[in-house]
Amino acid sequence: MMTEPKIRYSAHLRAQSGTEFLMLAAVSLATLLAVYIVAFSQINSVGTIMKSSILRQSLDELAQAAGEVHSQGIGARKLVEFQLPAGLNYSSVGRNPSTGAMIKTIYVNYLDGISLTHAYASTGCNVDGLLPMSMGAHRVWVTAIPGGAYIGNLSYDVDSPSVSFILSPVQSKSSILKVTSLVNVATTYSITETISGEDNELDVTPSSFSLDAQQSINLTILAEAGDEEDSVGIYFGNITIKESSSGINMSVPVTIEVG
Repeated sequence: MMTEPKIRYSAHLRAQSGTEFLMLAAVSLATLLAVYIVAFSQINSVGTIMKSSILRQSLDELAQAAGEVHSQGIGARKLVEFQLPAGLNYSSVGRNPSTGAMIKTIYVNYLDGISLTHAYASTGCNVDGLLPMSMGAHRVWVTAIPGGAYIGNLSYDVDSPSVSFILSPVQSKSSILKVTSLVNVATTYSITETISGEDNELDVTPSSFSLDAQQSINLTILAEAGDEEDSVGIYFGNITIKESSSGINMSVPVTIEVG
């Protein structure tokens, strides 16, 4: 009976085969890793571009709405719906983020991949307000206020965009400004006033107050001209109403003409 010859592999051949297998596996792994890195980089790049595009579109919509209501006049409002991406770090409406100076810009600082960057939109008018910082869909009112537009949901409104007086030297007059709550909770407010001219005086009472839901109050504004002959002229100031809980301000311009 014939038997098949037995083939024996030496230890050297087995070691050589194992080495070749390991080399092949290493090359395959390196290739897969390179493909993964390229794919991840491309996906991350697309995600970064999409985040930037969404944010800039949202800021542009808010800026456009601010210009629209400002051109329509005090009290005009527009509801804006927009999307915000994840990674928002800081926002500023109408303020230079470094100096705090008034600017006609909406500014946002956000995480773009692994680094912080920024986006902004020019409004064409003075703006104030607050932006939400959470990811997702948002709805905010953009409201025309004296001197510009407010972005965010105001808790109160006034019945006059400005206050003016015509006085003789030493003369004083008073006027009424009505403030109305727009929210369904009790809110506290404080008043500050400024006026140019060393001898002119401007006083608002009460200097602080609380409003229940949908309640109104009449503020009494007393203006008094200086007693000097050189006080003749036109002077400008502001009445600032500050909501205590949020720190949101509304400024009502004041003009005193002394002649």
